Amino acid sequence: MKIILSSQHGFLPGKSCTTNLIEYIGAITKAIDEGLSLDAIMIDFRRAFDKVPFAKMLAQVKAHGIGGELLRWIENWTVGHRQRVVLNGEASEWADVTSSVVQGSVLGPILFLIYINTLDYSDSKPRH
Repeated sequence: MKIILSSQHGFLPGKSCTTNLIEYIGAITKAIDEGLSLDAIMIDFRRAFDKVPFAKMLAQVKAHGIGGELLRWIENWTVGHRQRVVLNGEASEWADVTSSVVQGSVLGPILFLIYINTLDYSDSKPRH
């Protein structure tokens, strides 16, 4: 089963920001050559890993057909995260972490790709 759309370029073998840009420029050039109008929407994903809400990410994981023990393992991976700040020996109160994908992990980028995977759907059916 193919879960990640071929339009995704991040964190995948043989794909990068450069391959994404080349594909994008190719699509724009083709549209201009064919006399078509086009619109572009640019999204800044800066600090995006920190902004992924656990509940919505888990919903996307389920929507992509992942279930059973794997889903329960991913759910357990997101439960109970807490953080606080310590500066010069003074500590803030502990706070629950309700969003993020763990950076530096193997699973984090995969979950992020699943979370954003449907951004380029033009209809309700996945295109792979």
